[in-house]
Order: sequence, then C-alpha cells, then structure tokens
Amino acid sequence: MKYNVIVAGGGAAGIAAALAAARAGASTLLVERYGFVGGMLTAGLVAHYDPIKQIEASGIARELYDRLAERGAVKEFDMEGVEMPFRFWQGGCGIDAEEFKNVALDLLLSSKVGLLFHSWVGKTRVRGGRVTGIIACNKSGEQKFDADVVVDATGDADVACQAGVPFDMATKEEGGCMSSTLCFNIGGVHMEQLYGYLEENPGELGMHPRQGKYIRDARKTSIVQGFYSLIREARKAGDLTIPLPESGVGMVVLPLEGSFHVNAIRLPGMNPVDAGDLTKLEIVERRYLQEIFRFIKKYIPGCRDAFIMQSATQIGVRESRRIRGEYTLTIDDIKSGTHFPDAVVRTKWGHTDVHSGKDMGWSFEFIEGPYYIPYRCMVPLRAENLLVAGRSISTTRQAMASIRIMPICSAIGEAAGTAAALSASSGKASRDLDPGLLRETLKSRGVLL
Repeated sequence: MKYNVIVAGGGAAGIAAALAAARAGASTLLVERYGFVGGMLTAGLVAHYDPIKQIEASGIARELYDRLAERGAVKEFDMEGVEMPFRFWQGGCGIDAEEFKNVALDLLLSSKVGLLFHSWVGKTRVRGGRVTGIIACNKSGEQKFDADVVVDATGDADVACQAGVPFDMATKEEGGCMSSTLCFNIGGVHMEQLYGYLEENPGELGMHPRQGKYIRDARKTSIVQGFYSLIREARKAGDLTIPLPESGVGMVVLPLEGSFHVNAIRLPGMNPVDAGDLTKLEIVERRYLQEIFRFIKKYIPGCRDAFIMQSATQIGVRESRRIRGEYTLTIDDIKSGTHFPDAVVRTKWGHTDVHSGKDMGWSFEFIEGPYYIPYRCMVPLRAENLLVAGRSISTTRQAMASIRIMPICSAIGEAAGTAAALSASSGKASRDLDPGLLRETLKSRGVLL
C-alpha cells in the first residue's frame, strides 16, 4: 500500500493538505481517527470561522466557506459601516458542523482522496532520518503504508514527535499550555427576548477588562458574549460555582434559528498530550457543562426553553506541541509583516489570542497586517520528506496564538499538501523544494500571496 502523499489528521489543515495534494496529481491517503472529518470544527464543535472576507482568506479555505454558504450552513453578518477592529468581532460566522462534515467529505471524494477512518498513526516509519511511511492502528490491527511524503496535520505534531523531530511546548513560567474547552450547542432560544435584554443592558455585552467594548450591537454580531451581572447574581445564589473566563459566557449564533454554539468552559493546568490529563479534562468539563447549561437556562433571558443539541466528541485543544523547523515564526514577524521569499500563506487582521494555562486570564491583541508564513516553518528539523501543517508548525508561542485559527490552518495545509505533491513528483526532498515553484503553483490555484 504505497501512496505519493499520506496526510495524518482530517481537521482544517489535513482536509486542505489532502485536497491540494490530490488535485496536484498525487495519490493521496488521509488517515483520520474519527468516522468523519473536520477536526476542531466538527469533533470539537468549535463552530465559528473568523471573518473570511476580512482576513482575505483564499484557496481551499474560501472554497469550503463558499460551499457552506451555498447550502445555507453559515450564519453571516452584515459588517458594512462597522469600523475595525470592532468590525472583526462583529464579523465571522457560525457554521453548521454537521453540514461541514458533508461538504468536506464531498470535496475529498470528488478529488479522489483515499480515506482511512477510525485509525491512528501508531508509528512513524523512519529509515536513515527519512520518513518512509506510517503504521496505522485500527480495528484491522496494524496496517503499514509507504509514502513519498507524509504530512503531519494531527494538530499535536504526533507524527513528527514519533519521527524524532525536536519540539517545544509552553513552559511552567509561561503558565503551561492554554486551557482547553469542551464546547456544546444549544437550541430553543427565544432570540427576541435575548436581544431585547442586551439592548436594555448594553454593559452586559462583550466587555473585556483589558480590551474594552469590542461588540457594539447584539443583532449584528456572530459572538454574543458577557452576561457579567447575571454571573455575579448566580454566584451569589450558589447556582454557579465553576470557574469561567474573564470574558464571560461566550455564544456564537448558528444558522438554525434559536441555536448557539457555547464556548465558556475552561480547566487550566492540564497537558493536552498526556492521556491522563486528557481523561480528566473530558470528565471534569462534562460536569462543568451541566452546571453552565443550568445557569444559561435559569438566568439568561430567552433561554428558559433551551436544550442541549449536541456536545463535542472531544475536548477543544488550543495549544500543544510546536515543532522546531527550518524557520521559527515570531510575533515580531507577524506585527511587522515580514514578507519572506518563501511565503506561502498570507492573511490580514491577525490577532494574538492567548488563554492562560494557569487561571481564567485571557490576553488579546489585534494586528492589522497583512502578515505571512514561510514554507520553512512547515519543514521540520531532523526528518526528511515530512511536512507539518496546522497549529503545530514552527512558531513561537505568541505567533502560534495567531496562526491557530481554522482558516489559517487550512491555508497552511494547502501549502503543505501542494509542496508534498511537488516533492513526490520531482523526487526532491521536501526540504530542497524550490519555494518559487511552490508559490507559483499556489497562485495558479487562486491563493493570494
């Protein structure tokens, strides 16, 4: 079982990597641990895209968005006349996670991507420092696959770690890895009651201690966040005991009328690549989910008849391993808009979004941009014919806090998948690929650089 390109992980980065490789003519296999693709958007129910038009997303990221919009699977907001940076938060869109599974699967199948679901990469096969394939673990046991190039889109750099690639993680001094969140969707919300309350109580909407008011009109924003006096009232009554982020309870409007995605739970101090800590996260945050939902029903106007539509299949991880690559992207690179000769991703309105790993703190900063990500960040040290895509590429922690959003991960994946196909067809090691050829190939596919 030999492929030109094997992609490990079917999240935003993996989907784009597999599509890009297959469309470039490479025989491609996508290995995914669940029975569906979508990663954090579907398994993690992080059903919110940062504003595609404002960050000027292109390529496969924009293609997915447009396909979803055609199916009525996004809830968009009119941002005309709203100034930036406030415009950013009044943008974005809520996404129907179930429809995303279908859209992504249709694209993968139509592009002739081979799929292997319910499978983990149990081992990375390496010979003389060169990655030659993987061993997948599943119901069939262990299955060996050969590849010219492997793309690690696991989000945690699992494949690269097994191949002996050096990596970094947040230190104790930095507060440890960002806290993870178990998301869930609710339905049955009476929207007019909710909007009426927020209009009568504008101080309840979108305040952040360090940022000031970043949402100004509840009816024009995808993110409904805050409810500070209600939180204080519930705590005083003993109805709310769990820790909450300082930004309050966050909800994203979904396409189905009266439904929201809820992102409000945190448990700091956990290691997301430790099985014991992951188990604790899942258990504790499911208990937290029950309490925060009772608060929503009892205290937030319009939510008396609300019900849980779905909870995430897995905890939502914000941060884990970051590989050491040929170049490490820094926050200064992002803020200054360094234009690298091998830039393969371009985005605007970046932001550093760091959730503390030791408490409920949150730091946030807008960066107008544009800024760029070089190909070298995807090329790991000490391993040949392995590329990394998604949030685990070679960056500093602050830079990762900007590039980790799903549309950008998709753009990184498209670049990595295209590079993998070019490497496989030319017989050149991924490290030696001509970045000029990669850039021109991406541009020919509509990617803005």
